[in-house]
Amino acid sequence: MNHEPPVARIDYGLKAIIPAFFQNLRDDMERIRAAMAARAPSEAGRVAHGLKGACLGFGFAHAAELARRLETAIAGSHVLTAPPGNGRAENGGGAALSSDAPWQIALRDLAHHVDTVRVEYVDTGQF
Repeated sequence: MNHEPPVARIDYGLKAIIPAFFQNLRDDMERIRAAMAARAPSEAGRVAHGLKGACLGFGFAHAAELARRLETAIAGSHVLTAPPGNGRAENGGGAALSSDAPWQIALRDLAHHVDTVRVEYVDTGQF
């Protein structure tokens, strides 16, 4: 099994702003968590869509693909509601909300990628 970190080849012209870019990605992932916790999947989906576009724009193709998967998982999610009194989120079948919902798995995958990707700076001639 390959345990090498993923590599993204990014233009030298972006080097100064990549640390802020990664912080913005982390902030957006937290906004997605908060929106889903607040039962606002449309807001979470909007943030995921923007995150996907930002990743594409900066040249992080794999991160953009993971963000696309997250956006799709959010769109397919059914926000579960907590019935009054017990504070436990349940769906129509009475199953408790788990931490393994597809959107949560997709978000963890993206967060792991952001935390482990190794950036190699190259001269693409774009900047």
